[in-house]
Amino acid sequence: MHRKTPGGRDRLPRVRLDRLNLQNTGDAIMVTVGMNYMILEGKEDAFETVFYKVLAIMEAMEGHKDSKLFHEVRDPQHYLIVSEWHTQDAFEAFTQSDKFKSVVNWGKEQVLATRPHHEIYGGGDKPAEAGCPVPH
Repeated sequence: MHRKTPGGRDRLPRVRLDRLNLQNTGDAIMVTVGMNYMILEGKEDAFETVFYKVLAIMEAMEGHKDSKLFHEVRDPQHYLIVSEWHTQDAFEAFTQSDKFKSVVNWGKEQVLATRPHHEIYGGGDKPAEAGCPVPH
């Protein structure tokens, strides 16, 4: 059954990240990270531009599988980055990199309305630890 938005458009089905099957045939994904951001009004374009620069850094990191940026249509300042990594250690190596730390500092000073909220979801046989390893 399709639901409609208040504007009459078809509403996309909701997906709970903690219920996703994170195993791919031949290429198991160990962890998925959901990074929630609230951006200051008027700073959306700046946030999106920097996301694509950070994406290039992630794509060069060993253990990175894929990352996507999602934008909440009912709340223009709310963004979600879903990032897939082969191991939690690979994700943590990214968050400890100097380039990532400089982006975190820029975000605090320039675009973030609130402290980001990160969740780590496990896959495979061993669940990942919950919580955000990134200091804010």
